[in-house]
Amino acid sequence: MQPINIVIVTLLTAIVITLFLLLYMQLRRAGAAQAAKTASPDRYLNEITILSDVARAISGEFDLESLLDKILAFATQVISQAQSGEILLLDEARRDRLIVMGTYGFNKDMKGNEHFLGEGYTGWVAQEKMPLIAPDVPSDYSRGRHVSRFTPLKMEMHIKSSIAVPVMIREQVYGVIILHSTEETHAFDHEDLRLLSVISDQVAVALENNRLYRETESALSEHQALYSIGLMLTKEEDLARIMTTIVDSAVKISSAKAGSLALYDREAKEFYLAAQLGFSPSFSDLPRWKQREGGLTSRILSSIEPVVIPDINSSFVAVSSVIMQENIKSLVAVPLRLDNRVVGILYVDDFSPRDFTNREISALKLLGNQAAIALLKAQAMQQTMEFAITDGLTKLFNHRYFQERLDQELRRSRRYKHPISLVMADIDFFKSYNDQFGHPRGDTALKTVAGIMREMTRETDIIARYGGEEFVMVLPETTKVEATKLAKRIVEAIAAESFFGEEAMPSGKFTISMGVAAMPDDASNKQELIDCADKALYKAKDGGRNQAVEFKPQKSDAKQKTK
Repeated sequence: MQPINIVIVTLLTAIVITLFLLLYMQLRRAGAAQAAKTASPDRYLNEITILSDVARAISGEFDLESLLDKILAFATQVISQAQSGEILLLDEARRDRLIVMGTYGFNKDMKGNEHFLGEGYTGWVAQEKMPLIAPDVPSDYSRGRHVSRFTPLKMEMHIKSSIAVPVMIREQVYGVIILHSTEETHAFDHEDLRLLSVISDQVAVALENNRLYRETESALSEHQALYSIGLMLTKEEDLARIMTTIVDSAVKISSAKAGSLALYDREAKEFYLAAQLGFSPSFSDLPRWKQREGGLTSRILSSIEPVVIPDINSSFVAVSSVIMQENIKSLVAVPLRLDNRVVGILYVDDFSPRDFTNREISALKLLGNQAAIALLKAQAMQQTMEFAITDGLTKLFNHRYFQERLDQELRRSRRYKHPISLVMADIDFFKSYNDQFGHPRGDTALKTVAGIMREMTRETDIIARYGGEEFVMVLPETTKVEATKLAKRIVEAIAAESFFGEEAMPSGKFTISMGVAAMPDDASNKQELIDCADKALYKAKDGGRNQAVEFKPQKSDAKQKTK
């Protein structure tokens, strides 16, 4: 929280509490003349001192539970007949119950206990908006008055009398403060009730103070998140980090439990999950989806504003089974656009119904605008990088990138003493195929071969177009035996594939040949490895094509390697 905000909140709080202290002194002088005659000056000064301590506590404490505990401790000093007390606050979501948030003087943990409105002393005070003195608690319980689920617990604590006052803010009940005496019945009088009412007003100030603090802290968090995204627009180029930051920021500024980012694939006209936070592991396997009439995606894209659904079960929008499986109960969906171009959708989700504030929705909209710019910029950078390292036709890596990655993998292989294999591949009679059916058919065949090779290899393998109809595969941490098995499976898969006009090929099928070499088995450096794989490839060609052959050194090769 920024220092200026703390100062403002503290000053406002101190001013309000000073007014309460002045009010207290006026009430003390004018509202209780008889009590004033009998009360000692020492008690009066002690009350003023303690109430001043309450004021200082409120102005310096921002943790709500700790603050309420302190107020109760001060209250039992002002009203010395009390040995314990509770402050219960109204459940903002359900509005039908009070929750114990502050305690003092108990030997058991009471926090979190729920009291329904109308139940027991506290429930009655909250419901009727009236203070209450219970002079003889055991007698009330024995006659069935103000009995609650916690009556046995209160009896066990030997509570003999209680005094309770509602905590009011703008004529609305926000809670109840109740003090107990375990020493005597009829421990409290109307003077104590008046004092507790003054303290109750200070509890109200504490709640307002805490609300201001939380709102200021939330606003600052929103600004920090938006500022981070703004910086990323000018600095970050990594798409994955940008997507993660966008989702993290959205969840943070909306105080949501989960969030996700879906990007739009313009070519496929589909959406796909790009980043997520707070969901089950299976959510990451969400399949691609298309916009459908009447669906949630359709509704989001038809709006220029964020789509807010406070309660999924009460909405009339058709939602996917994934939303139901993840138990999503409420969400905000922000359409990401730039110049009418759909970039994607940013979601924040909660697992219970909730109302998102106007400030949260406004911040998410601003975040969405910045996110669209950041994503388009990163996608453009990524596309440019891919163009530089990718073969335009087959979408495999190009020759230059193959050379760079082979150098890197060879260094890693030497460092960790792991095997590495290289496979050289060449389509059989491809020139004849091109001459007969033309380059467009040849291009289609090249793309099909590339797709098969990509599908049958690992993500860690480097598959590249070496040139023309030649391909190369770098297989890290793979022995020559393993690489040969893989090469044979790919050869068989291509031979089993249907290609246009393949019956006109010399063998009656569209086929490929491959040569396999490995390091350190066959070579000690990069050029030797390439040469060995190339020799194995030519052996596959000479041996009848449509096969994968592993390199086997001849005597002359072995002598040369020894030298």
